[in-house]
Amino acid sequence: MRVVSVVSAAALILTACSGDMATRVVAPSSTPATRATVIAIVSGDNQEAKAGETLPEPLVIKVSDERSRGVEGVAVSFDVGRLGGLNGKQAPGEPRAMIRTTVDGIAQVILEPYALGHISVTARAENTSLPSVTFTARTAGVVVEFRSPDVVGPYAAFWGPCRCTDSLNAVTVPVNTSIEWITPDATAYTITSVSGPAGGAAFDSGTLGRSNRFRFVPSVPGTWEYQDKVSGLRATLRAN
Repeated sequence: MRVVSVVSAAALILTACSGDMATRVVAPSSTPATRATVIAIVSGDNQEAKAGETLPEPLVIKVSDERSRGVEGVAVSFDVGRLGGLNGKQAPGEPRAMIRTTVDGIAQVILEPYALGHISVTARAENTSLPSVTFTARTAGVVVEFRSPDVVGPYAAFWGPCRCTDSLNAVTVPVNTSIEWITPDATAYTITSVSGPAGGAAFDSGTLGRSNRFRFVPSVPGTWEYQDKVSGLRATLRAN
């Protein structure tokens, strides 16, 4: 019997046997799957923003192997509890976002805080024994969004951050907290107080549009009722 072996660039081994030719394909030996050994914050920690508005930068982590190479395809969960929304898609009862790492080992989310004060987001590499990492953010003000009835019909409202919002068109904040009103709509509107607590300042924004913001800081506890003079839509601001 005469055996001739030829190794091709594709690592195929062709074995020819005398009197009978047979071909056997052998897969090349593969490198063992890269193992995730480190999860670390890349950027986005310790930011400051307003409740109801996204942070300026995304929260970014990297999952690496023992040689600091990024590990692709690792499922990373980002958990903010009920204090914020992640990637603009979080619904009540869904406090997490699951992101798979890129070829560079990167996973990231965008955070919109729903509460005042300090907020934490925990990132964890699922199905690994790696410790979690935690981002922190601070919110020092509140953003309320006006949605015009001319644009969204029955869903028109003053939308405040979830943890500050008692009900549709009502928001409660501590005294001396900055409140800003914005709109995604092109329709003109106003922020005009119609009643307020004793010693509380009245306010009237004048006509606002998409590129404008109006800011008010309640200096005393109590309740302000205000309206959009264009549409008549009303809302409530409470300070405690």
